[in-house]
Amino acid sequence: MTKMGLLYTPEVIHWQEPGVNAVAPRPVDVAQKRICFTALQQSDIQKHSDTFGPLSIEFPYEIFVRMGGFPVMYLPPPVRVDEGGYAGLAASLMSRLVDAIEIVERLKLLEDDLARRGDPNEKVSVHYNAEMAVAFESVRAAGQFLAWVNVEHATLTEILGAVHNGIASLFYPTENLEYTEPLGYFRQLEWRLFSKVSRGGVPLSSELAEPEKAQLLELDSGFFGREIDIPRFGRSRLVERCLALRSFENAHILSHAKAIYSPDNETGRAAEEILRSANLKCHVVCLE
Repeated sequence: MTKMGLLYTPEVIHWQEPGVNAVAPRPVDVAQKRICFTALQQSDIQKHSDTFGPLSIEFPYEIFVRMGGFPVMYLPPPVRVDEGGYAGLAASLMSRLVDAIEIVERLKLLEDDLARRGDPNEKVSVHYNAEMAVAFESVRAAGQFLAWVNVEHATLTEILGAVHNGIASLFYPTENLEYTEPLGYFRQLEWRLFSKVSRGGVPLSSELAEPEKAQLLELDSGFFGREIDIPRFGRSRLVERCLALRSFENAHILSHAKAIYSPDNETGRAAEEILRSANLKCHVVCLE
């Protein structure tokens, strides 16, 4: 933790848009990469740690917001269509979000293709997949089309990043009845930092080096070594999709923490020694 900082880890959220009017239900997978926090009173930390692990790191609210923190937006999971009403609305909204991401991806694919071409009169044919392609009479015509769909204040890369890495990472179901009671996730009051944020061209997150990945696999191969299917990226080990939050405002990320909470004195002393060896100052509170 003192070397890598905090980790952005991926998760794929499975939604299902209910089918209506003889249209089959549509499964929708949304990939998220984020660091998860929660809004708690100190008296609630011990109970929370029973589920999420013994050590808790507290950041001051003002600093956390400056780091780009957002509260999670909870959506109710879909129910059976035959129950009536509009209970599937949330899943439909997530489905439309995935559609919007795909539209921008197609435009970005065209933009990247044009950037590799030099002759303005060359014919253009771009394939999004094996079944879908678009053709233009010339590079000039394709460029005019892109100029028409582009907006003034953001590039396609910025829009795709905001929707795919940002907005898509802010939604979570209110519960999953296989693992929680009704409103189980909603009651966690989760906040998040989502990945690939940058300011002035400087990214907040960074890639993991191969030795760091090896350390994570040694730490917990069952978690970091498991394979996941990321929409549009394919199957890979979870560790390959992690990012690190090492610093903020030119200081180690843990130097901004208000306190680290430990379940007992022994764990607390170990945490203090690790911080001291890394020349980091952070108050350790024992809950015992």
